[in-house]
Amino acid sequence: MEPDDLVALIAHAETADDLTRIELVDRLRAEEGLGDLAGEPALRAARLLADSGAPTDLPDASRLAERAHTAGVEGAGSLYAGCADKIALLSGRPQPYGTVMVEHQGEVVQPPVDPTVTDEQRQALGVPPLHELED
Repeated sequence: MEPDDLVALIAHAETADDLTRIELVDRLRAEEGLGDLAGEPALRAARLLADSGAPTDLPDASRLAERAHTAGVEGAGSLYAGCADKIALLSGRPQPYGTVMVEHQGEVVQPPVDPTVTDEQRQALGVPPLHELED
């Protein structure tokens, strides 16, 4: 699929009803050119994949969000951090950035966070300092 066609597919998925969006995201996953997206289209595709609810979409969503962040697209860094945190937790590791909160015994708690990641690294991605995320 040509890049313009891929961007059109993303736009269609963003405005589609839930059932149609599921089908369009399935098509998006299958596109070979997906990994070549950069800038705003990469962020838009990353959001669709991250919102799909499929853990298997998180690595692609993370890579696309990172590419968009590198290109200076606002909001891409925080999406990247959220995807990276979910991937880490799903693989049994502490989340690097601390963006994920879970319910445990009726309370919302923050799963373990990697202590080697600094607030400066969080800030570079547009993520608040850890003490603000814990509140």
